[in-house]
Amino acid sequence: MPTTLDRSRGDIHAAGNPHYLVDPVNAKAVAQHIADAFCAKDEKSSAVYKKNLKTFTDTLDAKIVEWEKKMEPFKGQQVVAYHNSWVYFGNRFGLKIDLFLEPKPGVPPTPTHLAEVITKMREDHVHVIIVDPYLNRRTAETVASKADGIVVDVTQFPGGVKGTEGGYVQLMDYLVNSLSRALATKH
Repeated sequence: MPTTLDRSRGDIHAAGNPHYLVDPVNAKAVAQHIADAFCAKDEKSSAVYKKNLKTFTDTLDAKIVEWEKKMEPFKGQQVVAYHNSWVYFGNRFGLKIDLFLEPKPGVPPTPTHLAEVITKMREDHVHVIIVDPYLNRRTAETVASKADGIVVDVTQFPGGVKGTEGGYVQLMDYLVNSLSRALATKH
């Protein structure tokens, strides 16, 4: 959560970074809070909520092991993001996501900034750019073409890109599989 709000820092979130759900450990905590709230409001159905929570968290526990194993070969690899919204995913899976197409969150990239990103990508041998569907994919493709990179479509919400419509676990499967394939291709 930012200690000061200043537009010169870009479009920052006054209440803190809302992109925490792309870390599945955080999703477990959120699911627990939701189940607790439902149980408090609907005590007669508490057993159902608790059973569904257990099914979800057990599934996530198994998948987290699978996802971490799949991402293990890429720990420490750098990935470029269009927007600074992937810190939790990067931290969970050991990716370095600290180079952005936007010079500041929510501020459109300038040609000068993009040239600096391309130079940095070439110098550091970074080849993967992730871009959410609501951002300018064409800009990401242009940068990727000049830095021998590839663009990976990502989303933080089920249904945000094709192949993520089935819910949270399918979303995370898509993210892990898409990024591990891209990193392996250009690694």
